[in-house]
Formats: sequence, C-alpha cells, structure tokens
Amino acid sequence: MKKKLFTLGLAIASILSASAVVVITPDTGVNTDAIQKAVDANPTETVFELQRNGVYIMDKQYIFTRAITLNAQSGTGAMPIVDVVTDQTGAKPSQVFEFQNNLTLNGIYFNGNTRGGGIVSHMFRGIAANLTVNISNCYFDFQEQTVVRLDNSGCSVTFNNTIFRNISQLANIDNGRIVDGRGNAENTFIYQNCTFYNITGQPYRYSGTTSVINQIKVDHCTFYNSGYRMCLDEALNGIYTNNIMANCHWKANFSADNGVTPPAVVTGVIYIDSLKTAADPTRSFTVTNNNIYDTPSMTAAYAANQIKVVKRPFTAANDPWLANNQLTIGNNIAEVLTFSNAPAMPIGFISAYFAASGLSSFNTTANQNFYAEEQTGIDAPDVTTPFSFAYPGTALSATASTTGGPLGDPRWAPATSTGLNDVTSVVKINVFPNPVVDFMNLTFGENASVKVNIYDMQGRTVHFDRDFRNVNSGETIQIDLQSLSSGVYLYSIQAMVNGSLKLYNGKITK
Repeated sequence: MKKKLFTLGLAIASILSASAVVVITPDTGVNTDAIQKAVDANPTETVFELQRNGVYIMDKQYIFTRAITLNAQSGTGAMPIVDVVTDQTGAKPSQVFEFQNNLTLNGIYFNGNTRGGGIVSHMFRGIAANLTVNISNCYFDFQEQTVVRLDNSGCSVTFNNTIFRNISQLANIDNGRIVDGRGNAENTFIYQNCTFYNITGQPYRYSGTTSVINQIKVDHCTFYNSGYRMCLDEALNGIYTNNIMANCHWKANFSADNGVTPPAVVTGVIYIDSLKTAADPTRSFTVTNNNIYDTPSMTAAYAANQIKVVKRPFTAANDPWLANNQLTIGNNIAEVLTFSNAPAMPIGFISAYFAASGLSSFNTTANQNFYAEEQTGIDAPDVTTPFSFAYPGTALSATASTTGGPLGDPRWAPATSTGLNDVTSVVKINVFPNPVVDFMNLTFGENASVKVNIYDMQGRTVHFDRDFRNVNSGETIQIDLQSLSSGVYLYSIQAMVNGSLKLYNGKITK
C-alpha cells in the first residue's frame, strides 16, 4: 500500500483542554511514530485522537504502560491510517504495539504491510493479565500471526463493526489468527457485526486443557475464505448466531474421516469438542440462524483434487452436548449467495495446499496469490470501489436472522431488508423519521447512557459519538444529517441500561 508521506513538519500534539483529549498531528515524510511521541509527551492523559485523512507511520514497537484509548476524530473524512514501515536499516517491527493495560480503539485503519520489508506478526500484543480490549469501527489489514495476541490469562476482547482481511503468514499458514490466547484461560471473546476475509487461521486460538474461555460469542458476522473451522472447543458458553460463513474450513485435517478414501475435508462447520465431560452443567452452546456454505468454485476445487467433503452434522451420536440438552441448534441454512463485489477466491493457492496433502508444514506460495486488495498499493480507506459483501434482498439470508432480518455483518445488509437487531425489542427507543430529511431523532423510553455511530453502505463512518451521553426517559436527542447525500445508512447504538452494555443496529434512508 502506498505510504502517504506528509510534509507537515514535526509531529506535534495539541490538548483539547475542556475534554482532556490529545489530538495527534499526522506524521511527515521525515518523522515517524507520532503516536508514541504524543503518548510520551502527555503522561497523565489516556484518550488520544487521530485526525481523519491523516497517516500515522510506525517503524518500531511501542509500549503502552497505562490504559489507552485511540479514537478517530469526530466528523467526516477517511478514517485515519496507521501504516507500518521499515526502519532505516530495513527491519520491520515484529509487533507494533505492546500494551500492559486496558486498550480501546475506535475508527482506525491498521495496515501491517511494510511493502518491501514484509508483514508484521502482531499489530497488538497484551502481556498483562485481566486486560480489557474494546475495538469498534476499525479495519485490520495484513498481519501474519495474529491481530491481538494475549500472553496472560483473564482477558476480555470485544470487536464491533470491524473488518479483518489478509491475516496470514503464507510461509506457515498455521498462522493467520484474529486473537491468539497462547493457551491461557481467558474471560470473553465477542465478535459482533464484523467481516473476516482471506484469513488462514482461527478467529480465536487457544489450546490445552487449561485454556478454558468463559464465553465466546459470534453474532452477525460475515466470513469469506477462512481456512480454519469455527471452534467452540474450550468455551464454557459458546454462541454462534446470525452469521454468514462462506468457504470456511478448507484448511481441514486430512486424517481419515468416516472411512473415506481419499481422506475427507470436514468443512463449513462450527465445532465443539469434549474438553470437559458432557455431564458438566456449566457448558452450554447455541448455534442457530447461520448460513454455512461453499461456493461453486470451492466445491470444484475439492472435486478437482479428489477430496471428499463431509458436512459434519450436529447429532446425538457425535455430540453428547445435544443429547444432554446443552446444545441449542436450529434454523441453520446452506444458501449460496452472490455478493456484489467480493474478492476472487484464491483457488490456485488452496489447490496447491490440497496438492501438498494439507501438510501443516505447507509453505510453498510459488506463483500463487492469497491476499486480496482492491487496488495494489492503495490503502483500503482510499480505494474508489471497495469490496462489498452485500447480497440480494430476495435471498433467504435476508430474513433468516433471529429477529427476521438479514444474516451477516449489517453493513452488507440488503437495502430492502428490515428487522436488523430490532432495538425496540430490548430497549425502549423510537428512531424517527425514516426516511430522514435533515435530523435523525432518537427518543428513549428509559434512562440510559448511549453512543450513536452511523455508517454508509461501504462501512465508512459518517457520524461518530466519541463519548457516552446520558439520556432520561422521554428525552429526544437529534443527530444532524443535513450534509449526507441521499442513500441508505446503518446506525449502531451502544446503550448502557442498568449497568448492562448492549449493542443495537438499524437502518435509515435519506
């Protein structure tokens, strides 16, 4: 991706005195690491803002020793870019940010491709126990091993409205993970309203009998070309609902399965093992309202390589959780969707993997491309025609969610669909008018603390609330949308009601 080299002089930080927020000036072509310099220069502050349309260049690892929040500035414009480059010796940082305290990120694009020096291993690495990581409205592109690595136990990670792509180490495709718990017992992993494509590893990696996760929740997410299966192996409570999973788990185990010769690929499944005994009443799972399928190109690749695909069903015979009423399943479909502008599947790369018999040591990438970019050398926020996983409103998936609305990441929902996580079903709120003329009004029927974010159908933020605002029952708040062009927009509401934080989504037209 191109590295925008600014000529704005030395990076500086200016403090907004009323709100104690430090605004970080973008880097220049000469200077780098403005984020590091701003945090060091403001040792008592925790909230920092990156300017829209700005580029922040990192050429070394930086350590956050205190709780840090990095936000995009409010307003319109492209999301700020954090680009990783090599240092003066040509060396890349293996990890960009190490954090020793809680971390919050909102509205930022992180690119780990140094263009010439390789791709970074981790964008973020937490080394302390009991960390809380909250990431919303971000975009992670090009990381080899993992996006967030955790080296200690008791941590919680929540992603909302975030895109992950090109997460893979092509020399060793056992890597390519979103969160890596390194075998530690963590608290919660939550993925809500997210998109994942061209990743070779797991959404979350953990291993061993000690790495029990209290809860894993994946809701309203879109997966496309994910090499590893969706696992709830070591979750005490596991939830998969309202997701689209296309061409997932092609990097399956090639050991004999069900006596099939040649060996079978078990694909397109959400897997639960028996880490603990099925009689353990603390474990429970919900797998409902998902679309799990392979595209014709993926099916053809299996056939061309003489690989028999076995769709592993949930049955009482092979899942004691179902027999013991600890697993709730239902309303899962297998509908092949046509996305409006999805990247091409890297069938050549996958076929080369099949030809190598799926060896974990497979590392040949000769003449095979796995990564996807709209325009080579252009950062994703700057492309003119971004990839899109929107699908027709006539599809079964458009009304197959738990609320009767669309499956998958809401940013790709068909314009004709309704019922996106209906906010009125849980919290008393009225959003009007719809269509919007100038102002979007929200009237709450109960006391709450709320943040409202609004996105266009390409996932770009058009309105961003930096802080929560308190609203009383019966109070109406207004959001000025006069500057927006006509079209369809998605809103995401974070509402704190009686100490519980909930995420709600809907759609408006203008």
